[in-house]
Formats: sequence, C-alpha cells, structure tokens
Amino acid sequence: MKLGRNVLVLSVTVFFILIALFSWYYLFPLYLKELGASESQIGFLYTLFTLSFTLLQLVGGVLSDRFGRKKCIVWPTYAYGLALLFTALSRSWLGASIFYLLGNLASAVQTPSFTAMVGESTERRGKAFSIYETFVAFGLATGPLIGGILLPYVSVRGLIFATSLVVLLSGFVRHLLLEEKRPLKATNGEISFSGPFPRPY
Repeated sequence: MKLGRNVLVLSVTVFFILIALFSWYYLFPLYLKELGASESQIGFLYTLFTLSFTLLQLVGGVLSDRFGRKKCIVWPTYAYGLALLFTALSRSWLGASIFYLLGNLASAVQTPSFTAMVGESTERRGKAFSIYETFVAFGLATGPLIGGILLPYVSVRGLIFATSLVVLLSGFVRHLLLEEKRPLKATNGEISFSGPFPRPY
C-alpha cells in the first residue's frame, strides 16, 4: 500500500516534535511559576494560549488556500522552532510567555495545512489519517515518559532548548521532502487536482 511521501514525512516529524514538546509541556506552568508568575497570571496565560491557537487556525486555512500547503507548514515550523529557542533563553516569565505564545500562533497557522496535505497526498485517505494520528498518539504518550527520565539530568529550560532544535531540524526535513499536492483550479464547476486525484471531491 502506497500512502505517499508527504504522509510519511509529516507523521515522522510530528512524532519526534511531540515527543520533545511533551517531555516538558505539562511542567511549563511550574516553570513559569519558578520564573515569578502567579497562579492567576498562569491561568490567564493558558486561556490566551488556547484562544489564540483556536483563532489562528482560521487564518491558517485562508493562508493555506492562498499560498499552498507546503509553505504554510514549512515556514511556521521554522518560526515555531525559533520561538521555542527564545522561550528557553528568556529569563523572565513574561518573556518566556510571549515567545511561547508566538510559537503557539505559528503552530496554529500550520494545522489546517497538515490536514489538507494528508488528505490530498493519497486516495487512501482513511488509512493515511489513521497512520498519521497513530504517530501523533504515540508522540503524545511517549513525551512525558522521556521527560520523566531526563528531568533528573536536564532542566525544563534544557528540554525546551532541545525541542527547538528538533523543530528546526523537522522544518528542514519538511522543506526538503514535502511535495505540494493542493487543488489547482476550478473549471466548469469541477475541481482539478494535482497528484493522485483524477476526480473532484
């Protein structure tokens, strides 16, 4: 069964990013508290993180249709990695929160393009999505375990720094290997697709 290179590239890179991210994600509120943030400030920040991620996905969908799936995955990946790098370098809770928010926005922008690219890369869309989501689930599950093993030896700041490197490397891999498969144009009420789709859907 051939699912296409895009599905494999997205699945593997997301897997490693999520392992790195979730090695410290649940500890980030405690990290902000160590930097001086209060409980109420942390609660407000997480509301802001969640709302901004939700709203920016709408923008990401528009940009994906305008500029293509690959660009809207690759460049936000680079931006996300740089934002995490500056999150790790920040010595105040406000600076760390601002850069984390910027990374969160970059991640949100690329989310619609992930869904679109997986669906447009193969006719076996159900199988493709099941494989992609399996990699996501394993990444989410493995990350906290890796974090628990590493924390006695590496600080949360160190884990965030390592995550930024993983994300930047993933951006480079995506830049090299992803192929654009988005719809090309509509003609006489029908949609013409590049890649493996011979018919509209």
